[in-house]
Amino acid sequence: MKHDHDQPVSPEVEPDYYPPGSKVSFLCLEDQVLFQSFQDLFEQAGYLVTGSSNVQVAVQRLRLNRYQVVVIEDQARFRPVFQETGRWSGRDRRDVNLIALGDRSASLHQQMAFVLGVNYYLNKKDMPRMQDLIKQVIAGYDEYYQPWKLAREATNGN
Repeated sequence: MKHDHDQPVSPEVEPDYYPPGSKVSFLCLEDQVLFQSFQDLFEQAGYLVTGSSNVQVAVQRLRLNRYQVVVIEDQARFRPVFQETGRWSGRDRRDVNLIALGDRSASLHQQMAFVLGVNYYLNKKDMPRMQDLIKQVIAGYDEYYQPWKLAREATNGN
């Protein structure tokens, strides 16, 4: 697991390298305890985990790499990260299960997810049931985007 919590911004951010076919989640969370909890949850769900609490590094890494899941803490300081994901093309955006984590709304609140431009909103206070919520958002994303994946496979022959 790579995590550069509170590291100074390096002038060059290197691409991440993972085995082909790996599922990788990127965590942009300030609190290290929260980061560790989400790392454990995603590893239990079969994902490799990386992340950064440094906004500039997070934006650079999101530009360089493709992740299957991105979790961004719903804080003003992380707005540039949300802005970066908002710039992605429709195809690139559909390929990522984007999740916001905060305390402004209930978990799975559709309107808050819409306002932030993410697939799902999760509330930090729901940590005792977060494992079930993570399973729900992974399954919900897979179900919702299955037609897009089938269409791409049909047109690309992949």
